[in-house]
Amino acid sequence: MNAQRHSPNGIEILVVEDSATQAERLRHLLDEHGYATSVASNGREALEQLAQHRPTLIISDILMPEMDGYELCRCVRADQRLNDIPLILLTALTDPRDVLKGLECGADNFITKPFSEEYLLSRIHHILLNIELRKTQKVELGTQLAFKGERYFITSERQQILDLLLSTYETATEKNRELIAAQDQLRELNATLERKVDERTAELKAEIECRKQTEESARHLAEHDSLTDLPNRRLLVTLLDAALRSAQRSRCKVALLFLDLDRFKAINDILGHEAGDVLLKAVATRLSARLRRSDVVARLGGDEFTVLLGELSRAEQAGDVAKEILEIFHPPFQMAGQTLYVTTSIGISLYPDDSDTAEGLLRRADLAMYDAKDQGRNTYRFYNPAVDRRARERVQIENSLRQALAGGGLVMVYQPEIDLRTEKVVGLEALVRWHHPELGLLDPGRFIPLAEESDLIMALDDWVLYTVCAQARHWLDQGVPPVPIAVNLSAKRFESSDLVEVVSRCLAENRLAPEQLELELTERTLMHRIDQSVERMRELVALGIRIAVDDFGTGYSSLSYLKQLPISKLKIDQSFVRDIATDPDDRAIIQAVTALAHTLNKRVIAEGVETEEQRAFLAATGCDEAQGYLFTAPLTPDQLPEVLMH
Repeated sequence: MNAQRHSPNGIEILVVEDSATQAERLRHLLDEHGYATSVASNGREALEQLAQHRPTLIISDILMPEMDGYELCRCVRADQRLNDIPLILLTALTDPRDVLKGLECGADNFITKPFSEEYLLSRIHHILLNIELRKTQKVELGTQLAFKGERYFITSERQQILDLLLSTYETATEKNRELIAAQDQLRELNATLERKVDERTAELKAEIECRKQTEESARHLAEHDSLTDLPNRRLLVTLLDAALRSAQRSRCKVALLFLDLDRFKAINDILGHEAGDVLLKAVATRLSARLRRSDVVARLGGDEFTVLLGELSRAEQAGDVAKEILEIFHPPFQMAGQTLYVTTSIGISLYPDDSDTAEGLLRRADLAMYDAKDQGRNTYRFYNPAVDRRARERVQIENSLRQALAGGGLVMVYQPEIDLRTEKVVGLEALVRWHHPELGLLDPGRFIPLAEESDLIMALDDWVLYTVCAQARHWLDQGVPPVPIAVNLSAKRFESSDLVEVVSRCLAENRLAPEQLELELTERTLMHRIDQSVERMRELVALGIRIAVDDFGTGYSSLSYLKQLPISKLKIDQSFVRDIATDPDDRAIIQAVTALAHTLNKRVIAEGVETEEQRAFLAATGCDEAQGYLFTAPLTPDQLPEVLMH
């Protein structure tokens, strides 16, 4: 802080400038013209001086540390003891918005750097004259004007005109023409200012609107799935957090439903990713159209969807919604010239029962969904703690399966197929088993679905095919009479482009006749792309290989397709055989299928035969073959020669 110098005429000026060189220049200039000066290095230091002494005029730079000129101006105007002190702002800023900002803060004048000393002295002179006039005429310097709904302080240009007018009235009437010219100039300046303000206001409004639209578009893209336009995981977590807070206040429940389409990977593999995307959009449309507006449907990625249900009073309400969702999938989807029957598995987690966080609910709903898949798909399951154990087991099984395919642990057993008329073994079905090092002997239901989901199914199919052919060769070398061996193929292996080549090579390497190999394909696999299926089957039949349709009656094919398919055998699913004794519908279905198959010169085999009553009905119906525990359990390769040689 600098000591104040007294002026003989009583005029004292406070200079606020953080540049020592610039401050000294101003002090020297003002001293030469008889003004007393004091200096502050920033706005905060200036306020400290103003608290002790009131100057006649303040000259302040804008850009300064701690407190800039704008803030100093606001503080002075807010202080009743100081608010009538004139204040001139000095700056190197040239943007018109900076000028407007200074005037809006309450500055009386705005001088840009660099400036001439004469111009600065004239501004000071005019302001001091106005101070004297104000004392006698009550004209307040810095008068505010109402302009198009906003408030502006008189600009530096207007101040010059006002100073000129006041000086003219004081000196002489002979300067009327100068006064009139000044008035004309003021009107012209007003018109120019009004036009520029209108133009700039329109520009700013357009910029703000464009920025808002851009920000809104960016926010939407960040929070929504690009394929379906549903909320994505990021937005779902935000909405779920909000629902949990609301439920905590209202003491209600929140449910999160986790949906995963059943066998969607097969659809992608068979029909292509473009058709898969069309299906996902169709699923999103159905879900959004049928659920309540308050329910949040989101897509997490792939074929995974979620439904957020808030403000529930009972857990059973979530189960009711899950049932409705399963019904939504009942009508088939039409796309790419195909009729697709798609189902979904649903897992449900609840707040506060299962978790009190968004991520916790997501994880547990996901685990419950896998539990639904383990229960046969096309169903829903609520989360329970046992699911965690099964989830860990799934990961363990998948990792171990990769090792088993590479280094052992998988074994084959064979279930005889019995001719119901002669009661002799006329074929074998190859069944893979796995001796897991920790979980013991696992049947296919424990690991085949995992293989299908993790892309291990192709490798597993090939391992089974080569193992069976090698075993058949070994039996022939032992003198065991040959019988056809049925091998189950996955949909992915059947649709692969190299299937015929792989089968041919496997037969050739083991010196097997094609008639010794029978390939079993599920009804669902064949119906995905019927035209391509027929063509692929014809290629296999041309090699001399027999083809059977497994699990017949559980899919969605029309019986009319049977005449198009080059198959030799239909396998009636055990679900129809199980209740033969009590369900007349099952008996009617078996009779109809058997009669139709014989009309088309195809053999019929029933699986899962366990009682004499079942065997007797099948034989009376005309069913050709049967397999099941009534005859024998699956046998190891070492047990088969004795059976086949009798």
